[in-house]
Amino acid sequence: MNSPAPDESPFAQDLFISYSRKDLQFAQLLERALATYSPPKGLGVPTRRLRVFRDQSDLTGVEYHQSIARHLRDSRKLILLCSPPARASSFVNDEVKQFAAARGAENIIPLIIGGLPNNEASPDQEALKAFPDALCEAMQMPLAGDYRNFDARRDKLHKGTFHGSWYTLLANLLERSRKEIEQRDQKRAARRRAMTIGTVSGVIALLSIAFVVTLFAQREAVRQRDQAEHRRTVALAKLVASHAVEQGERGTEMWGKLLARQAFLFNERVNGEALADVDAALRINTKTPSTTTVEMDADSVLHVTAANRQGTLLASGTNDVIKLWSLGEVDAPPRRIEGHTVNVVALAFSPDDKTLASGSWDGTVRVWNLSQGEPGSRALRGHNGYVLAVAFSPDGTFLASGGDDGAVRVWNLADTTAEPHLMRAPNGSILALAFSPDGKTVAAGTSAGKVLLWDRTARADAAPRMLVGPERPVTSLAFTRDGHELAAAIDRTVAIWQLSGQVMKPRIVAHDEPASAVAFSPDGSILAIGTVTPDVQLRQLANLDAPPIVLARAATTDSIAYNDDGSRLVATGSAGESGDRRASLQTWRVPTGLLADEMCKDVHWNLPALQWERFVGADIPYELTCTRHPVHPDYYLMVERLAKAGDIERASILYRRADELDHPDEKPPDRRAELDRLAAEGLVYRGTAAAGNGEVDGGIALLREAIALDPSLKLDAEAVARKASAEHYLREGQRRARDGDFEAALALYTKANELDATLDFDPRQRAAQYAADGLIGRGILLSYRGDIKQALATLKRALELDPKREMTSEQWNLICWNGSVWGHAAEVMFACERAVEMTEGFDRLGSVDSRGLARALIGNFQGALADFREFLDLASFAEGLDEVIAQRQSWIARLERGENPVTPEVLAELQRQL
Repeated sequence: MNSPAPDESPFAQDLFISYSRKDLQFAQLLERALATYSPPKGLGVPTRRLRVFRDQSDLTGVEYHQSIARHLRDSRKLILLCSPPARASSFVNDEVKQFAAARGAENIIPLIIGGLPNNEASPDQEALKAFPDALCEAMQMPLAGDYRNFDARRDKLHKGTFHGSWYTLLANLLERSRKEIEQRDQKRAARRRAMTIGTVSGVIALLSIAFVVTLFAQREAVRQRDQAEHRRTVALAKLVASHAVEQGERGTEMWGKLLARQAFLFNERVNGEALADVDAALRINTKTPSTTTVEMDADSVLHVTAANRQGTLLASGTNDVIKLWSLGEVDAPPRRIEGHTVNVVALAFSPDDKTLASGSWDGTVRVWNLSQGEPGSRALRGHNGYVLAVAFSPDGTFLASGGDDGAVRVWNLADTTAEPHLMRAPNGSILALAFSPDGKTVAAGTSAGKVLLWDRTARADAAPRMLVGPERPVTSLAFTRDGHELAAAIDRTVAIWQLSGQVMKPRIVAHDEPASAVAFSPDGSILAIGTVTPDVQLRQLANLDAPPIVLARAATTDSIAYNDDGSRLVATGSAGESGDRRASLQTWRVPTGLLADEMCKDVHWNLPALQWERFVGADIPYELTCTRHPVHPDYYLMVERLAKAGDIERASILYRRADELDHPDEKPPDRRAELDRLAAEGLVYRGTAAAGNGEVDGGIALLREAIALDPSLKLDAEAVARKASAEHYLREGQRRARDGDFEAALALYTKANELDATLDFDPRQRAAQYAADGLIGRGILLSYRGDIKQALATLKRALELDPKREMTSEQWNLICWNGSVWGHAAEVMFACERAVEMTEGFDRLGSVDSRGLARALIGNFQGALADFREFLDLASFAEGLDEVIAQRQSWIARLERGENPVTPEVLAELQRQL
């Protein structure tokens, strides 16, 4: 008795299931059946459950293709689900090629689940072939287990009709005989039944437990499937983004823009995990520069910089002077704003850009009116110490200020007489301030590492709401535009709190360098982070663990903000070394949905179907990349081609998809009649072509099928097929006749006459005519080659077949000249005479020259002299014959001396000239 073999397999999986996504249901059933099967004892193989890999449920690794290649190498066997969709799938063919190269064709187990084996399909059943080309290359004659006509609603993979197919599959997989496996499975089943009878109550309990376990397993399976789909979409977003970059670099603007936007759409579905790749695709397909930088000489130590949100105004604070640049006038000197007595360390622009607020170590806040020629200021006093932070409310009505006295003062700028609203921090200095979008909440960051929230209208002694995070100084704060989240730059981290509902612990983003500024994009999807070193990062809020986009910067970052529509990011700071400090403002175009939407303004179509399949994938459902444009017309051409090829099911699916995309609010119309008409057109074409290739019965069958699909067709299937077939036999008859095969041509012409009664010709006469033409041409060709005897025999046969045929003077002349050059002047003299007889006047130029050569070769010098002299007379009217005339003059001179001018050397040269 065989004992179980130790599980020492070097392979991570027992088998890899390769299939088309259109065969997903069967692949899932097979995976479950095999994954739950364990071989019975006594076979000499491990008795554990089989380890099965199917890419949609088990795929791991970021890169899809690398993962597939690894799993193929780690699998002992490959089960290939063969069907017409699998044959058409590039993915399936690639998996078969890789596995055959790595493990050998003997370890491939094909199962046919639809269509026909390739060797059983007739020429008009090309679309029904099931075996992929890669399989046929690896195996001369694939022998596949048969699961065709399997219906999941009534059939079982291992029972009933498919019992034999199941055990044949196991035999190939386990490399044991089918009979042995069946017998041992039957014994195991009998033992289990006996145990079941004696332990019914125990089984019920176990079933209850199993149900719970299965429930958890199903949930885990769903989770794993969702994860696999997530990874697949990430890989797809990166793939499409790479194609967009490639097309952008090539200058293929339309495809680059559409692919960049499609990559963005895929990336949205996976919480921005492919953001960096999509960003590169968007940037390279945007014509405007991705970033601009402006640097201004500061002349002294810079303590703070700030810019308005549109990036048109830049302010810097030095010792006691504020410098203000209008970036629309780069060459103009900055406006100097003076009023503070010591260092200016806090700056902020109002939302309407008409006011600038500043804070200083002199303990004052100043509000500068920028709409005047010379900015006038209003001093706000009350702080006991340095003023370190200032911030405007969203409507510009209120100004918050804070400093090292731990107090936050909110000033009503519309009421110059009102006292500020005072709020105090429990401890520490106020380093950062921000208003909520509705202006009702003031957030303050302290040197003690606290983030405090006050109601702007609360009484002075009201306790703030405290957010707990890393206990380090808070240097910057930012709310999302909906006010639901708050971010804080805290040393080498950024903390993000969810403010709606109960405030939980913040999400943390770690940094190598201290963070100095934070800002949310208007849609709340991106968090921009500036640092004290040249580094600005963009993080996807929905997936903070995804790799960030790093924006290159050659300056520190004091402030950072998005413009109103979110299409640009503005950062300010200082650049240069000590003694050469410059105020720096840099703007970037950022990868937002708005930028992706702008792509659609520059194109007029969506992707054609062929480009979608090429760049996105044939197994990915077609989408409207730009909803403002309809489905590309090429898509409908693909539907038409599929219908005409007979694939009505797929054509119907694609047509319905197009209707849903182009008319989302309407019920899709019934396209069956239209598709049947197109399919009928395809059948008429293929039926006529089949008959035209000599397959009359097959052509008639296809034409009748077309009439059944489209009764409006007014045609006689048999008459059309017979006429098309007759044309085929006419073409073949002419070809065979011109080859000189009279008997074959006669049979083909006779067959054509039988098929098409409208033809009115004598098959024998036509065969003789075309055969004579062919033989004459062959005879002349033989004469060029020097086979003069065979040439003359061929010409004789031609004239016997068609006694009425008269060769032309040119044809006789060629036989005369070629025969003479090859030393058969006497045998071809009759052709020379016939050529001369058939020509008159100038047309005798060539024929008398050829006869003169022949006469010279047979010793008739007087006749040769007469012919060459006539040639010279006629040649005087021609151009371009100088060399020939000179040669013939020399020949005449020698003939007059009684010498034969056509020596063996002359003949050799003439032969080379043929």
